[in-house]
Amino acid sequence: MRDIERAGSFFAKAELSVCFVQKTCSRLKKEFSLRCHAGFSVNWLEDQGIKEKFGFSRPAGILSEDGAEADAYKITHGILEKLISGGLHVYDNTEIISIRHKKYEVELIAFNNKKVRAKKLIIACGYESLKYIPYKVQDLQSTFAIASEPFEQGNFWYRNALIWETQTPYLYLRTTKDKRIIAGGKDIPFTNPNKRDRMLPQKAKSLERSFTNLFPEIKFKTDFKWAGTFSSTKDGLPYIGAIRQRPHTYFALGFGGNGITFSAIAAIIIKDLLKGEKNRDADIFKFDR
Repeated sequence: MRDIERAGSFFAKAELSVCFVQKTCSRLKKEFSLRCHAGFSVNWLEDQGIKEKFGFSRPAGILSEDGAEADAYKITHGILEKLISGGLHVYDNTEIISIRHKKYEVELIAFNNKKVRAKKLIIACGYESLKYIPYKVQDLQSTFAIASEPFEQGNFWYRNALIWETQTPYLYLRTTKDKRIIAGGKDIPFTNPNKRDRMLPQKAKSLERSFTNLFPEIKFKTDFKWAGTFSSTKDGLPYIGAIRQRPHTYFALGFGGNGITFSAIAAIIIKDLLKGEKNRDADIFKFDR
């Protein structure tokens, strides 16, 4: 964790998860119980408690003492620098155009016809990994986000907590070090990038309205807006491990919006599998679960 802290500006903030309507609060109450059982420092807030701390009304919510926030770009480069210092070689912008699964090894063919041979292969390249899997394991969706212009002051609500509204489609809010507010969500089933991007102005306005409904006193003016694609699985869990059709190959597919956490889990599980050791959690994430 210390290496990640140095590399990725990791720090903890409070985090609030709120249910949008009363009928969905039972699920949130169950989540609260599970978090308590796991040892997390959490508090259950009713409508009045949310209003006192944040200024808006919702039926109920979970206030977590700590929520992780990090610069994913810095984390990635920090980890790579750490590994390179230990002897790892990184080949950026090197397209693999073919993978051949042989009896005792895997052979990769690069765009320049160079070959890489290995006893074991780990594929962890996000959505690009799907072309190596002969069946569907995810549904693609589009998500949208906006960032405000910088404000003069940087204290917006209670402890600048990360806010997650659990309705469908969901809404999340967070702050930045340069005194901006980011709002995101409003997901839609993915169709194609062009249609998604055409919807961006409309979705940005929708996010602005949702923010203003919660915090009418904060004058949010969008400075940046963007869209992206992510995937969800049948149970919200990633896929980690091997499939019969791809011998000597392991997949680390951290789908579901919790990629950093799932990637750390994948690293532990795949390390054990490579060493021939039993991992008690591997069955949770296997492809035929």
